[in-house]
Amino acid sequence: MSKIVCIDAGHGGSDSGAVNKSRYEKYEALKLANILRGELLKQGITVIMTRTEDKYVSLNERTKIANENKADLFISIHRNAFTNDTAYGVENWIYAKTDADTERYAHGIMDELEAVGIQSHRGVKRGNFHVTRETKMPACLLELGFITNSKDNELFDRKIYLYAKAIAKAICSHLGVWVKANEIVNENDCSDGACCQLYRVQIGAYRDVENANRIAVELKEKGYPAIVV
Repeated sequence: MSKIVCIDAGHGGSDSGAVNKSRYEKYEALKLANILRGELLKQGITVIMTRTEDKYVSLNERTKIANENKADLFISIHRNAFTNDTAYGVENWIYAKTDADTERYAHGIMDELEAVGIQSHRGVKRGNFHVTRETKMPACLLELGFITNSKDNELFDRKIYLYAKAIAKAICSHLGVWVKANEIVNENDCSDGACCQLYRVQIGAYRDVENANRIAVELKEKGYPAIVV
């Protein structure tokens, strides 16, 4: 029986979340959530999304979606913010009264993110967020860097595919799901040496360039880098 993961892209619609000039937390959370969804689907995991577009979803609705679908794990994706650019790094929040299994889950995500490169590991923290308190499964609220810090933003933009893969790997490990190899890699993510080897995956060959372009567009919409050659 397939494992179920609920991905919650923070904020949305009238709730923009943190804002830094042209950067909006609601958009960046959704972008990462959609890429993560693709990574988990490749592992045969059933994925439930609390939102797939820029719309407002209440906190009660988010936890209701996870609970009614009997998700095995829940992750809420956010970007952090501060009044100036001095704060930076990644932190992961769990409910204050949670169990050891949830703590292991949250630490696993942080370990995998640190392995692919973050500016600072701010730790697994305990708090009283609705989405981690009212969910009936291990749940965490991930603050993936500060939208108010230029280096965190540079890392987020450059490593977003690696971050999605790292989170997916941690989720799979916690669920006991074997991680399939030769996943699609964004070559730009490897510019700092994070990847020592690249594997190319060809989707198909087409006589009609319009068909090739159509497939490339569909792949990009699902979060996969694609080019027509």
